[in-house]
Amino acid sequence: MEKIRTYKIYLILSLMLVSMSALSAVKESWWPEQKLPAQIVRIRPANLKERNLVQSISGLAAKGVNDGTNNELIWTNVTGTAYNYFLSKWLQRTGVVDRGETDLWSLVAQYKNKNIIKGYVLYKEDAGNYSVNFATLYASRYDAILVEESMEAIAISYGLTLKFDARPLNSLSSYTAEWFNTVKSWLNKTMIVTLPPDDYKQRDMAIAHGCMVYWGTDDFYKSVLSWMDPNSPVVGWNAGDEGTHVEIATRYGMLTTGASIVNLPILSAGANAVTPDKVRNVNPKLLDFSTGKDYHAFVMSDGDNMMIQATSLPLNVEYWANPDINNLPMNWTSCPVNLSQMVPDAWKYYVEQSSETPGNIIEFGGAYQYPDLYASSRGSEASTIHRQFAGMVNKKMKSTGSRVFGFITRNSLSSDAAKAAYQIYADSIENLVGIIAVQYVPYNGGSGSVFWVTNKHGVHIPVFTAKYQMWAGLNVSNSGNPATIANLLNNSASQTSVTLLDWTIVHAWSYFKKDANGIISDAVAADEGAVRGVSPAVWSKDLLNNNFEIVSIEELLWRLRMKYYPDETLNVINNYIPAEEEPVSYPDSLGINFANFTTSSTEMMLAQGYNNWLSASGYQWESQYCYAQDITTLPYIGKAIRFGASVLSNTGKATTPKLDLRPSEQQDVVLQLSVGCGSTKGGMLEVKIDNFVIDTISASKDGDSGANGTSFGARMYDFEYIIPASVVSSQSTITLTHSRSVSGEYIYMNKFRVFRRMKLTSVHTNQKQSLIITENRNGYINIQGLSGKATIEAFTMEGKLIKKIVAKDNSGFYLNGVDCGLVLIKVIQSNGISIHKVFLKK
Repeated sequence: MEKIRTYKIYLILSLMLVSMSALSAVKESWWPEQKLPAQIVRIRPANLKERNLVQSISGLAAKGVNDGTNNELIWTNVTGTAYNYFLSKWLQRTGVVDRGETDLWSLVAQYKNKNIIKGYVLYKEDAGNYSVNFATLYASRYDAILVEESMEAIAISYGLTLKFDARPLNSLSSYTAEWFNTVKSWLNKTMIVTLPPDDYKQRDMAIAHGCMVYWGTDDFYKSVLSWMDPNSPVVGWNAGDEGTHVEIATRYGMLTTGASIVNLPILSAGANAVTPDKVRNVNPKLLDFSTGKDYHAFVMSDGDNMMIQATSLPLNVEYWANPDINNLPMNWTSCPVNLSQMVPDAWKYYVEQSSETPGNIIEFGGAYQYPDLYASSRGSEASTIHRQFAGMVNKKMKSTGSRVFGFITRNSLSSDAAKAAYQIYADSIENLVGIIAVQYVPYNGGSGSVFWVTNKHGVHIPVFTAKYQMWAGLNVSNSGNPATIANLLNNSASQTSVTLLDWTIVHAWSYFKKDANGIISDAVAADEGAVRGVSPAVWSKDLLNNNFEIVSIEELLWRLRMKYYPDETLNVINNYIPAEEEPVSYPDSLGINFANFTTSSTEMMLAQGYNNWLSASGYQWESQYCYAQDITTLPYIGKAIRFGASVLSNTGKATTPKLDLRPSEQQDVVLQLSVGCGSTKGGMLEVKIDNFVIDTISASKDGDSGANGTSFGARMYDFEYIIPASVVSSQSTITLTHSRSVSGEYIYMNKFRVFRRMKLTSVHTNQKQSLIITENRNGYINIQGLSGKATIEAFTMEGKLIKKIVAKDNSGFYLNGVDCGLVLIKVIQSNGISIHKVFLKK
C-alpha cells in the first residue's frame, strides 16, 4: 500500500513538473505558419454565400500547401486599396506567379479532380442562423467546401457528395458540452476564430488550421477558452460590448487581435522566412537635456486592432497618408509583433514611412489585452502564463526594433494587479526605453502619473500614463477638442517654472472641425469639414506657446528618465545602440563602427560606453592589447583599433563572436579590412578563420606598389577575402593576431566588415577572348590575355565612364579616386568586345 501511495505522489509531482516546464518555455509565436505557394489565383464572389464558398476553398488550398499536396493559394478580390497594395508588394517580394481571375465553379471542379475538395458541408443562410459557423468546423474536418442550401444542386452537379449537414445546428443553444466533447479531439487548441454568422472573413484561416469558430461571450465561450492553450490568438472581434469580450479573453490568457482580415493565408505566406525591418529609434546620445523647454507628445490610439492597422490606416489620408504627417512627431500605437508575423509587407510599409517622418511606432500590448487581468482565470498558473507571453513579446519586439511598449488596462492604472503586470514586462522586455499606459475609458485615467519599475539589471523603467485625451463628446477632466487641449497645456505651463513632460492620447475615431473664424469644435463624420486622425493633433500643436516642443514618445521617455534618475540614465545612454544598427539575431554579418571611438587609448575589453567591442560592433569579442583610439596626429589613421601595447611581448589579438560564415549558391561571404601603421613601419597581422590562416598581412612587404620589399606608406590599405566554404561552419570565428620584432611596431585597423555578397561572375560577349581581370590590393586593375591593341573602358554600375586607356598585350591601370564596389571593365579588340564585373577593393 505504501509503494502505491509513493508512486502516486511521484506521478503527480512529475505531471506538475511537466506542466510547469511547458508553461515556462517561451514559444516562438502564437500564429501558425503558412508556407509559400508556387502560384495564386483570384476569385470574385458576388454575395455572402459565394464568399463563404470561396473562403472554404481558400482554407483547403492553404491546408494543401502546408502539407505539400497543393501549390496554389486563393485570393478573394476586394476593393480595399491597402489589400491590393500589399498583394502587389507580396507578389513582387516572393516571385509567386499570379494566374489571374478564374471562374468559381471551374475552380471547384479542378480542386475536386486534384482531391483537394472531397465533398461539401451544408448550411442555411438566414438571420441569426449559426449553422455556417458549425459548418466551418466540419469543412475543415472533412476537407469539404461550404455550400449554402440554395447551391446544393450545383455542388451535386459537379460530382460532390455531402459530408455533413450542419443545418440542424442553427442556434447558440446548439453549442453544448456534449457536442463539444465530440469535436475536441480534432480541433486546434492554439487559435479560435470569432465571427458572426453573417460575416465571412477568416473562415479560410479556421478551415486551414482546424479552429473553433464562435460568436458570443457566454459560459460556453468561457469553457472553450479554458480548454485552449493560453497565449493563443482570438482571431477577429466578438459580440457585444468591446470591454466585456476583451476582458473575458484576457482573463483566460488569450489575445484579442481584431484580425477581421480577408486573404490572410496569402498575406502571411512565407512570413516566417522574412527578417522584419527594424524601426528607427531615438538616439539618446544626440539629445540635449538642458534646453529649458517644455516637452509634449501626441499618441494615436487604438493600434492594437490588427485589421485596422493592416487595411484601414496605411494609405488613408486621415492617418499615414495625411500631408500633415511631417508637421509634427505623431506617435502611433500599433501591432508590430502581429503585423511582422502575418502581414510583413504592411510592417515594411510602416517602417519605411516612419523612417521619413518624425515620431515613433509603439508596440501596443502585443495584442488587445488588459495586463491587470491577464490569465486571472487560470488560477496559480496566471503569473507563469503572463511571463511566457511577455517573453514572446520581447523576442518579437527585438526583431522589429520596437523599444516602447504600451497597453490599456481594464481597471485602475494604480491597482496592485496593474503594478504587478508592469513589473513582468520590465523584467521580460529587453532594451525597453519605457512603457506608456492608458485606462479603459477614460484613456487618461492615470492623470499623467508615473509608476517606476526596474528591469532585470536594476535599471528604472517608467510606466507613463496619459494626462490628456483628445476625444470628441467625452466630458471628463483634461479632455476635449484640439483647442481645449492646447489651452490646458498653455495654462499648465504658465503656472509653473518646472519643465513639463506630459502626453496626450488622440482618439483615432473622434471628428473635429473648424468654422470660418478658425474656432475648433467637436464634429461627427457627416459634418462639412470634419476631420480626424493626424490633422486635429496638428491644430492643437499650432496653438501651443513657443516654449513647447512636440517630440516623439521615445524622446519624452528618455527625458523623463533623465529627470528622475540622471546618473543611471547617463550610464545607460553611454552603452546605447539603436535597434536599427543592431546585427541580425543569427549573425552572418559583422562590422565595427569606428565613429564611436572618443579616446586617445582605451583597452577595448575594459572600456565602458563607446569604446568597447559591444558598443562598436553590437557583439562582445575576446581580445588582448587592443585599444580604441582617435589619432588626430595621424589623420590617415583617425579613429581605429590599435593592436599592441608598448611592451614588446604585449601584442594584440582579437576574436569575433561565433558567426555563420557558410556561403550559399548565390552568395559569397566576404571579409574586408583596412589596416596600416604609424611612424614605425613594421609588424604583421595574421587573419585566421577557426584554424585556417587565410593571410598574413606584413607591413614590411605589402606596401604601395604591392610588391615584396616595399613597406607600408603613410596610408591605410584595403584587403578583401572571399572566405572559402571548406574552412567554415555555422559557428566560426575570425581571429586577428598581431606580431612584431620592435616594440614600437603597431598595426592599426580602421575598417572591419564581414558580410554576404552576390557572387561575382564575368560576362563575355565574345567567347573567343579568354581574359583574366583582377585587382591587386592597391587598386590596380590587371588584365591578362590581351592579344594586340585594345581599348579598355571602366564604368560604374550606373554606366558612368570613369577610365579609358589604350593598351597592348597584358596591361593594367589604376582606378584612382573611385570608391569600393562593383565596376564594369569593357575590353574592345578587333576580334570582339567583352564586359567583365570586377569588385574594386580600394
